[in-house]
Amino acid sequence: MEKEIVIYTITSLYTAKPDLDNMTVIGQLEYRSSLVGFYRSLDKAKQCVEEDWPDFDECGYYNYIVIEGLEEGCYPGMGDNEWWYRHDWDNQKWIPCEKPMCFAHTVNFYG
Repeated sequence: MEKEIVIYTITSLYTAKPDLDNMTVIGQLEYRSSLVGFYRSLDKAKQCVEEDWPDFDECGYYNYIVIEGLEEGCYPGMGDNEWWYRHDWDNQKWIPCEKPMCFAHTVNFYG
């Protein structure tokens, strides 16, 4: 039986080293994150990010956003339902991107 996604969390992240290999330990990564909010619809979560409703970059403090679709239960986000964005500084908007290499083995960014 397929589990139903019940919320989509939005987490702002910063890393100065997005291209580090996926074996980097978190202490070397120089990162920070903040759970910004959640929606019950993926479309609304994406709209929030793409229209930059709360000014996610906070004047350069964050350079990535991940939306995670979470199911009810323990360990709900295992990397299956992630939508990544990076900040395009020239155009001042968030654009879809691949998951940064440095976060390849990391899930549950909302916590």
